[in-house]
Amino acid sequence: MSQIGGPTLISRRKFTAVLIALLACASTKTTFAQTGIAEDAVVEMVERAAKAIAENGLKDATRYAPSGTWVREDFGLYVFVFDNKGTLLLHPQEHMIGINIAKTRDVNGEKFIAKILYLTKKHGGTTWTEYLWLHPTDGRIRKKRVYSKKVGEVIVSCGYYLGHA
Repeated sequence: MSQIGGPTLISRRKFTAVLIALLACASTKTTFAQTGIAEDAVVEMVERAAKAIAENGLKDATRYAPSGTWVREDFGLYVFVFDNKGTLLLHPQEHMIGINIAKTRDVNGEKFIAKILYLTKKHGGTTWTEYLWLHPTDGRIRKKRVYSKKVGEVIVSCGYYLGHA
């Protein structure tokens, strides 16, 4: 079975199943975000993932991280990781891994990944960023709020959609 990021990371089949579950749970994101729990869950996931990467390196981090670190199917959350130049190293959409997304723009033309790269450097390694993005289930443009943390040469991020853009 092929693996994402090498033999010690999440299998394609498992990651695809998780992505499908995330899309199915996406309709709960609005309610989840409104409860105020979203930010705590996102920060917890990023901090756990950052710790696993710092202690084990990215290649082995998914093997040693506690359950709920990389994906929270119950809330439709997932962690994604990119290097300090904006190249995706871990993402639920496998075809995105290895692509440099630093120049990706939201619907207003803002280069939000470049902004994350800049702000994590400027603010000592952590930042919150908001941008407008297409919601995966309702097809509407929504504001997405993402927490990011720099760990060595990578940036670990996780975000959620706000109720309305």
